[in-house]
Amino acid sequence: MERNKSLDSAKFILIFFVVLAHTCEYDLFKTKIKLLIYIFSSTYTIPLFVIISGYFSKNLTWEKFKQFFLGLILVNYLFQLIYSVPSIMSGHFSLLKYIILPIGPLWYIIGLLIWRFFIIIIKKYDIPMVLTFLISLLISLGVGFIKFDPIAHPDYASALRIFVFIPHFFVGYYAPKDIWDKIKNIEKIYPILFFIIFGIIVILFGKDYYAFSTFGGYPYSIFPSITEGLIQRVIFLLFAVVSSVAFYNIIPDTFYKFGSASLGILLLHILIVYPIYWGKVTQNFNHIPIIVDILAAIVITISCLLLTKLKIIQLIINPLKLINMIFKKNSKAG
Repeated sequence: MERNKSLDSAKFILIFFVVLAHTCEYDLFKTKIKLLIYIFSSTYTIPLFVIISGYFSKNLTWEKFKQFFLGLILVNYLFQLIYSVPSIMSGHFSLLKYIILPIGPLWYIIGLLIWRFFIIIIKKYDIPMVLTFLISLLISLGVGFIKFDPIAHPDYASALRIFVFIPHFFVGYYAPKDIWDKIKNIEKIYPILFFIIFGIIVILFGKDYYAFSTFGGYPYSIFPSITEGLIQRVIFLLFAVVSSVAFYNIIPDTFYKFGSASLGILLLHILIVYPIYWGKVTQNFNHIPIIVDILAAIVITISCLLLTKLKIIQLIINPLKLINMIFKKNSKAG
């Protein structure tokens, strides 16, 4: 599928918001403004990124999936190993968790593998769109009934995001090819008004635990009641689509050249946010001003963008390319 400047620009902007969310998480529940911004932006950040991923999966075939599978599996376990260094050094490394539970943003990598495998199944058995959406919604809502402590087991919550965001992936997959132009043609006053009204509602009525809905993988048991948790997820799933449309309408195409670096930034920023920003810069502060988090997110995003330009980083992010290079050298030598 040919590149789309608006979509590439959107991917880069969304990744910046992911980085910002992680810089803000240090004292998220201590600062009302950070929590409100987090709730506000989370309604479109991951959902729209997943929707775009679904859209770019339209032309998937079994042959493409096999190549894609090998590449992402290598990336996943390579970065699992990199992210596991602290637990290895502290003696808390678990091989079973390493194999089955994605760390941090790697839930998205495994999610892509699972979501795209579903496409292969859908195409093979000609499953109707309505049935696909129904099953995806049931899965998304159903995982909320799994009880666990998300504070003690954040890796569980991260992994369950894979299933929570399935409906958004299929929204993108089934979206018509001209949908993005149609969204851009909507008068911008309407999305702006939508966000103004939404922002006012969040400020006036937003509660701390609403953020749990936007985290994606949290169980309903952490809400005041199971019923409220279920209602919150239904609202989030539906509202996220509307919010994603509104956000896509108003963002510029300015950053389209950096869209291809979005995956690299997603994988690399964790290596800066947690050990450096959280571990060093913020360790002597109980509260970090939001402007510092924003500036840190900008610096980290740009740093990761520059890192993705390095040949060695490109090969780490795309190990399949390195393997192909080695095979080519060996075949020439033979």
